[in-house]
Amino acid sequence: MYLRPCYAHAAMSTESLSAFQRLKKNVLDPFTFGAKELIRENREAWASRSKLQATPGMVLTRREMFVLRQAPRDLLKSLPLLIAFAVPIVGYFAPVVGYYYPKVALPWQFWTPAQKVQFFEQDVRQKEAFYKDISQLVASLDTTNTFLRDAAASYTTDTGNDGKEKMDPKTLPEFRDLFTSPAALKSLSTIHLNLLVQATSASPFVKVYKYLPKSSVVQRLEKRATEITVDDHLLLQDGVVDALSLDELVFACEERGLVV
Repeated sequence: MYLRPCYAHAAMSTESLSAFQRLKKNVLDPFTFGAKELIRENREAWASRSKLQATPGMVLTRREMFVLRQAPRDLLKSLPLLIAFAVPIVGYFAPVVGYYYPKVALPWQFWTPAQKVQFFEQDVRQKEAFYKDISQLVASLDTTNTFLRDAAASYTTDTGNDGKEKMDPKTLPEFRDLFTSPAALKSLSTIHLNLLVQATSASPFVKVYKYLPKSSVVQRLEKRATEITVDDHLLLQDGVVDALSLDELVFACEERGLVV
């Protein structure tokens, strides 16, 4: 195979690395970088929390709100491996576990660019699998609404084949009355609520909510809806979306279950 000189040199340099150098490059360095990013974001979250305590009612930026909400969750997910990493001898195995099980054991700060694309795509597709059943349940709440019925039917086939469009989120304000009365969270069936939970989180632990009281499931969904609503308002401010990094933009789509 023909390689340009620079690529050939890079390939030769990679092959000439010792076993320890390859371990450091592929396992230790990504783990260390992810840990530094996680620490930095938690410091940002701490600073934002301090600002709110010092000045109640202060309006934070979208970045500050996002980090304040997400950083503690990411820290909690990575805590077992970070604690193990600090233990002599045992600590050497923590980056190895993270290398082989990055999606389960570590948050997105530790992932490679290719892994971020792969894992976010998997998460969105996992959430999308519940949209069909949810749309049909919503349509059944108001059988006189042909738009809801057509929107539910569109999830049974590929959009590109029959020309039908999935429901545009921008149309949701038109159904305010529906979602404040018959489709209010507290009025929905347990089956409907469990589907919503699984459609809003790709975490393997989300199935635990099946065994919790209905009030806990409703509380969880209300909290998630509030978080996304606040984030939506901040994203709609002038220039905010344009200022997002690619990782932040992809993460925002994944949070909302948007297939892009």
